[in-house]
Parts: sequence; C-alpha cells; structure tokens
Amino acid sequence: MVIKETYKSVYQWLASTFGHHWIGHGILVILVFILTTYIASNLVKTGELSETRATHLLYLIVAGTIISFVIIGGFFLIEFSI
Repeated sequence: MVIKETYKSVYQWLASTFGHHWIGHGILVILVFILTTYIASNLVKTGELSETRATHLLYLIVAGTIISFVIIGGFFLIEFSI
C-alpha cells in the first residue's frame, strides 16, 4: 500500500493492468497471503507442530503484524501530518 501511494507509476500500472488500482491491490495482497501461508506451512512439514516451531511461528506472525502496523501507520502520520 505504501509503495502504491508513494510511486505514481505503480499506482498507474495497477489501474491500467487491473482496471482499478484497488482491484490490483487486492490481487497482490491475496498473492502475498498465499505465498506467506505456503512458507509458513513448510515450517510445519512434519505433520505435527512442535512447541518450538509453534513458538517461532507465533513470533513471526506477531513481528510481521507489528512491522506492518509501524510501516503503514508511519506512512499515514508522515503523509497526512499538518
């Protein structure tokens, strides 16, 4: 989202490729979700999730959420600060 809002060429590419920039944004979000789900599922390949792997997976999810929040929140604070 930050890249789309920062670079007009990315915004225009999404709009021209997918008909509307939000449709392109949604498709890219779904692709990233599928990719990260695939990567996370490979961490649990054995079929049974050990406590250590579960802890690592939990830390990854929490860290990703916090990093995403900081990036998007920081963008809006900088972009729309008066």
